[in-house]
Amino acid sequence: MAPIDTDSAAGLEDVAFDFVVIGGGTSGLVVANRLIEDPHVQVLVLEAGTNRLNDPRLMAPGLGIATYEDPDFDWNFRSSPQEQLNGRQLLASQGRTLGGSSAINLGMVIYPSKVGMDAWEKLGTPGWGWDGVSPYIRKFHKAAAPPDEVRQFFQGMKYDLRDQGSDGPVQVSFGDQYMPLKIRSRALEQAHLSVLVPWTRLLTRGAMPAPLTLGTQYKSANLRVVNGALMEKPIFERRDGLFVATAVQVRKDGNTYNIPVKKEVILAAGATHTPHIRELSGIGNADLLRSHGIEPVVNNPGVGENLQDHGTVSFE
Repeated sequence: MAPIDTDSAAGLEDVAFDFVVIGGGTSGLVVANRLIEDPHVQVLVLEAGTNRLNDPRLMAPGLGIATYEDPDFDWNFRSSPQEQLNGRQLLASQGRTLGGSSAINLGMVIYPSKVGMDAWEKLGTPGWGWDGVSPYIRKFHKAAAPPDEVRQFFQGMKYDLRDQGSDGPVQVSFGDQYMPLKIRSRALEQAHLSVLVPWTRLLTRGAMPAPLTLGTQYKSANLRVVNGALMEKPIFERRDGLFVATAVQVRKDGNTYNIPVKKEVILAAGATHTPHIRELSGIGNADLLRSHGIEPVVNNPGVGENLQDHGTVSFE
């Protein structure tokens, strides 16, 4: 994979980008890639972390665990003390590198279930159910069918290439090391759960072995990526009673940059940093913001609340 220079901040304030994407993780890079399909727009991606795309700890799935709690790769968040765990604070890893949390996810891709996506849509997100999202999941990858020995290992494996991507940029295949899954498979059988392959048509329950992915990298004349750039806040102007982001304030290598934006600032900084940036910008619970000396711009008490996640619990 040829390296792309993403360290330089030269000229950042001299160009008015149409779109500035905050966060070079899965969502941010996908959005940027879709935007640059229009050759007439200029897109900037700002990633606070490092560019380690050629690091063997990212390229070799077996080494991925070494990235956890390493500040070059991981924000190393901790939960609040958990009463049920005698006050322990759980590790909540989040990728601090170009590629985001997907870069430190051991080379795995796990697709969402139809049931989960449809439930999300019913909560009030029209178009984000399975029927609305599945074409785009197929678009991003190209799947290789599992070899015969893998199918034999997972007796009764159901797999249909029509449910998989056929010409996307990310290559998806099944690894050949399944020994650790033998015990898991027996346990699932005893629990009367089937072993399913991601994207099995109409099947939405069961346990899914995660295939490995190998990402590709793009160079484009209308895309710029800068790493080590920490977003501090958007800069707003009031227009017709609305607050409009016209620039972003970014910190890189000890310097502050105000980067003009023509159209939109897109926050894709992850489940933790995105609401944090919004609150620093004055968008959130007005009482909470004032208690920290931040003047509210928009009172939205839901910002930064009600996060649900599954933490990492180690056993010794």
